[in-house]
Amino acid sequence: MSEDNPAPQIRYAYDFNTVVWANGLYDIFVQAIHPSGLKSHPAYAGFAHTWDASEISGAYKSVRIEIDNPVVYSEYIFTGAVDSLWTNNANWNVGKYPPYYHNGVIRIEADCELPAGEFVILGDGGECILQEGVELLIRRDD
Repeated sequence: MSEDNPAPQIRYAYDFNTVVWANGLYDIFVQAIHPSGLKSHPAYAGFAHTWDASEISGAYKSVRIEIDNPVVYSEYIFTGAVDSLWTNNANWNVGKYPPYYHNGVIRIEADCELPAGEFVILGDGGECILQEGVELLIRRDD
């Protein structure tokens, strides 16, 4: 067995919250990053020791997953019951904030702040409706 082609194994398992994503098929590209900032690279076809991004660009293979969360609400209403943060589940009528690519309605009925690094991504047919006089502040990373 070549050292560049080890047998499949599970060394690490990572959990992530699928609730923030709409149900459907996704391709995930996995890359390890060392605390020093050095990124991992693919070990395909013997490139492991001489890898250069310009030589084998696109060598990463995706992992296909299907997200099938049991409950997807057609409407999410931001009430601001606790504070103005989008990501505080207590501020939403259904007890959680909307997933990315939501195809239904998102109603903002109180001033709302979307923290940097969070996004409002609507799916096909999705709507985000702000009540009159309400502000939606979207922070961004600079």
